[in-house]
Amino acid sequence: MIRYNCPHCGAALEAQDSLSGQDQTCPVCQQRTIVPVPTTRVAGPPPIGPVGKSRQVPQIIMIPLLVSAIWNCAAAVGYFFTCIGVVIAVPLIILAIYEFKLYVDLTNQQQIVDPARVRKIAICEIIAGLVSLVPLVAGVIILTNLPSVDINKGKSSQQQTSWQ
Repeated sequence: MIRYNCPHCGAALEAQDSLSGQDQTCPVCQQRTIVPVPTTRVAGPPPIGPVGKSRQVPQIIMIPLLVSAIWNCAAAVGYFFTCIGVVIAVPLIILAIYEFKLYVDLTNQQQIVDPARVRKIAICEIIAGLVSLVPLVAGVIILTNLPSVDINKGKSSQQQTSWQ
């Protein structure tokens, strides 16, 4: 069995050895990809990387996400005590909860994150930019950098998609 990530969406994929080098369609993003040809390995223990670096979290996604979540919590508290409080505060708190949950999932070694979920939250951050500039900037940074980073790099999970 060949295990690899889709170069377009980062989904963890598996393919039969007989499909090596063949053109396939990713079941997650529907983009065409080529099943990689396995390289020969020398028997021995797996390579050891720097401590704490087994899961490289893309900081260009993580930092704006966390800043926006904290900002939205603080802004919601501020808006809550104004005349339009609940109308703005509640959606900001809900968005902050989703941002914190996404942050935790991105840092979790066992959790595969769908890039579409990251995009949806970034779009919600941009919409929240109608009342605050920080989530707008965070959403734009995340959306512009998401295609160039692998948010699931190094994750080992049972949630892999198999080629049939």
